[in-house]
Amino acid sequence: HIWENISSDEVTSFANEENVVGYGPFTLIERKVGEFLRFAPNPDYHLGAPKIDELVFKIFDNEDALVQALIKGEIDAVDSVGANSSTP
Repeated sequence: HIWENISSDEVTSFANEENVVGYGPFTLIERKVGEFLRFAPNPDYHLGAPKIDELVFKIFDNEDALVQALIKGEIDAVDSVGANSSTP
C-alpha cells in the first residue's frame, strides 16, 4: 500500500499525487493543482455509476471570483459564500 512507509509525522505533508486510492461513485481522472479536480463516474461503484458524465471541482483564489462565476453560470454550486462577497 502506498501509505505503508509514511510515518504519522509525514501524513500531513505527504503529497499523494500518484496512485490515488479511493472507492466511491466517482474516480479522479485529472487534477491541476490550484485549478481543478475532474472526476468520472465509477462504473464499478457498488450502487451503480452516477448518471452524470463528469464532476469538476474548480478552485478559486478568492471569494469574489467564485461568486462571479456562480452568477455568470460558469459553475453550478458552491459549498459556502461569506457575507462580504461582492454581488451585483
